[in-house]
Amino acid sequence: MNMHTVTFDQYKEAIRVHYESKKIADITGILSNPSPAQLRNLCLFLLGDSFSNNDEIIIRSFLNVKEEESLQKAIADCEISKFRPIRSFLKREKDCQNRTRVELAAILVDYNLRPYQKYAQSKQKAKIQENQYVPIESNNYSQTRDQATPTSGKETGSKLSEPQKDLRSKWGFQNRNYILLGSATFLLLIFAIKWCVFPNTQCMQWQNNHYVAVDCIDQQQGFSQRNTIVPIDPYSMQLKKLDNTKEWLFFKNGKPLLWYSKQYGTIELFNGPGFHPETQKPLKPITAYIIKKYQLKPKKE
Repeated sequence: MNMHTVTFDQYKEAIRVHYESKKIADITGILSNPSPAQLRNLCLFLLGDSFSNNDEIIIRSFLNVKEEESLQKAIADCEISKFRPIRSFLKREKDCQNRTRVELAAILVDYNLRPYQKYAQSKQKAKIQENQYVPIESNNYSQTRDQATPTSGKETGSKLSEPQKDLRSKWGFQNRNYILLGSATFLLLIFAIKWCVFPNTQCMQWQNNHYVAVDCIDQQQGFSQRNTIVPIDPYSMQLKKLDNTKEWLFFKNGKPLLWYSKQYGTIELFNGPGFHPETQKPLKPITAYIIKKYQLKPKKE
């Protein structure tokens, strides 16, 4: 078997199957119907340690970003419509022949066997191991034993006794039951967590300095709210505004740890990348210039 026998269509199907399993494990329910904007936010959230060198190459190719240009800024500024074909691909609404888009879909759903070359090599190795393995009770094995070992009318030692067969059958049946029971229990646990932790809070609203899970019906009833209620996004839920009068560690190994936004001549600090919860403008990574200009207080490592 060579690598070309593992088709790209098989790789695409594996990504979609993995996406379906990720939806089950996602207690927020956001992956069941992600919007293009949420996929862009997810891409921005994963930027950094979660991206391998191959991932970064794929994303730069997708956005047509040069190596010397800021990838964070490119993601934040890109049109959300670019992520619409990826959403359609994951939800099986449309097929996708663009390899870069498919690879980006694999990144967003965190499919481990990415890119395609890694997937093909893995399947190739598994096929080789499968061909090398010969089951003990297969006909080929029995024929080989019969040819290699002379018989004299007596039962050979290659066959299992009836008690051994009964014992193997019993344990095999029990193991299958344990696996089925464990899978069912896991799925029930996931749905129980989803309904207990997020019973009626499938939306979120920015309150004070962080997002809070709220009931979506508040928006439907037209209650007066200062900040808009939007579908819950687990990545945005981690965003927090920080007190810019305190000391903060701004960089680690030369990389920014905090992001900022300028509002009415003042600076607002946030604990991660994303979009400003009120203006929806992309947050910018902190710089030494901004720290000095606004007299922020660096914390020593």
